[in-house]
Amino acid sequence: YNEIDSFDKSISVDGGCATTISNNNMNAPITVSTEGTSILGNDISTDKDKAIVLLDSASNTNVDSNVLAANGAKGNDAVSDEGTGNTISNNKAKPELNIEAISDIFEGQSVVIVIKAENNFTGTVNVQVGTFNTTTSVVNGSGKADVAADKLAVGDVVVKVIFAGNEKYVNDTVNTTFTVKAKIATAIKATAVTTTYGTSKNIVITLT
Repeated sequence: YNEIDSFDKSISVDGGCATTISNNNMNAPITVSTEGTSILGNDISTDKDKAIVLLDSASNTNVDSNVLAANGAKGNDAVSDEGTGNTISNNKAKPELNIEAISDIFEGQSVVIVIKAENNFTGTVNVQVGTFNTTTSVVNGSGKADVAADKLAVGDVVVKVIFAGNEKYVNDTVNTTFTVKAKIATAIKATAVTTTYGTSKNIVITLT
């Protein structure tokens, strides 16, 4: 029996005793060509390979509860199974949530929270803007939430986008901040002048 964890390079399992591969964060594939291997709870990604777990003539191998992302395939689809009797289940992808930069605003203005995600991601997210909470849909990697001016207090505002996870994607949370600036009270004053019809005279206008 072998157990491999906290490994950061590609792994090849090709014979001998049963092996468990768990809790790795990797950017290289796992190749299995023996029986009785368990691949559990890993976070594996690459932009070079079409599959990230390769079951080459493997048998009775369990690939479960991993976060998998290959070039063009994610979750269970990132496993290439050419063996027999293997179990592939509950492998998911990261939604790769992101909030586009939000410019500071003045009180009395509304704001739009623009959400981006992995191109194929579709799901419902919770959006927290200060004390205001709402939900919105992200479809094919894009979504937004409109926040009215009366929901925004003056000061620094924390924005959180929270995804609870579903059958294809793991949970994810991202956050950012922006500032609601207080309005500055202003007054316009003009100096009184007198003049004769047909002549010109300057009027002094002061903004305070």
